[in-house]
Amino acid sequence: MNASSEWRMIRIGLLVAMALIVAAVAIVGITSRQKLFERKVEYYSVFPDAAGLKEGGGVWYQGVEVGFISRIGFTRDEDNSGVIVHFKVAADLVPRIRSSTRATIRTLGLLGDKYLALTTAADTKNEPIILPGNAIPIDRTLNLEALGRGAQDLIGNTTELSRNINTLIQTFNTGKGALPRLLNDPEHPYWGRYEGDE
Repeated sequence: MNASSEWRMIRIGLLVAMALIVAAVAIVGITSRQKLFERKVEYYSVFPDAAGLKEGGGVWYQGVEVGFISRIGFTRDEDNSGVIVHFKVAADLVPRIRSSTRATIRTLGLLGDKYLALTTAADTKNEPIILPGNAIPIDRTLNLEALGRGAQDLIGNTTELSRNINTLIQTFNTGKGALPRLLNDPEHPYWGRYEGDE
């Protein structure tokens, strides 16, 4: 075997080794996020809006990550514009998911990643358990995040309106355009004339 053939075999071996390392890192990453070797059960919730949730996103219970979003789609009822979110959580969480458990969409960190949060009231030992395969109701209380988004939109619209008004005032002050000339030019034939003037 000549030197060029040996070098070719070495390069092929290095490429295969790198591919195996990348695959191993990917598998470890997916496994650590979705815990593939942990038994999971599935629930679902229906939201009026997915609000940026993505498949594979995290599911948290009382501040602890316990699962992931498996599927997002529309409800079967065409008259209902809701979005159905299927998610899987660890099987040992089932006894904690009670009738008072609620699902809500929240934002994680400064990057704004969305996740599904499950919360349960403090004293729930006498409440029935929601079994896997059933719906977990959503939290219909005041959504501060949605309120914040609405406030941001309002501020943005107000800022834009103020900017447009300032531009209009500057246009009047510089005398550009027909209307400013009509109002500010005393030599204009219509300047100073009002309705009813002869």
